[in-house]
Amino acid sequence: MYLTVVSVCEMVRQIRIEFEKGGVFLAALMEDAAPRACKQIWEALPIKSRAGQAARSGQVLNCAVPFEHRIVENSKLVIPQGGLALDGKLYKSLYREGQPIIKAAIVIAYGVDNMSFGYSGLVNPISYFAQIKDGLDELYKIGLRNREYGRENVAFSKAA
Repeated sequence: MYLTVVSVCEMVRQIRIEFEKGGVFLAALMEDAAPRACKQIWEALPIKSRAGQAARSGQVLNCAVPFEHRIVENSKLVIPQGGLALDGKLYKSLYREGQPIIKAAIVIAYGVDNMSFGYSGLVNPISYFAQIKDGLDELYKIGLRNREYGRENVAFSKAA
């Protein structure tokens, strides 16, 4: 009698993140933990935004997205370095005349010193939906570059 071992590999969907001034990363979607956030992001791709240093939340970059995100799932106050989260409350007060109202943001944790705070100063739970595994030292340098020299364009797309 022979026993055949079959390995089933599930394909994990990934997002490609490319910073204008250099730096390309792949983030694996965590569809089991945050299915609605992953679906919302995946269906909206490609997304072009501007990455900017968070005012209150530490070592994170905020990237505005043109849709609402109202349901928090896989709720975290602190996300690991390389973590991506959707924050549906972040940009509601940043409307400027002649610009579209920005309703949510992708949050990228470039360092370990982060906690999600809203504009009221209260802790703001966010939907942790993806994780960058490789290149975390480079991501940290990009975060510092952004903090020192200001915003830069960032593109999110479906990884091939």
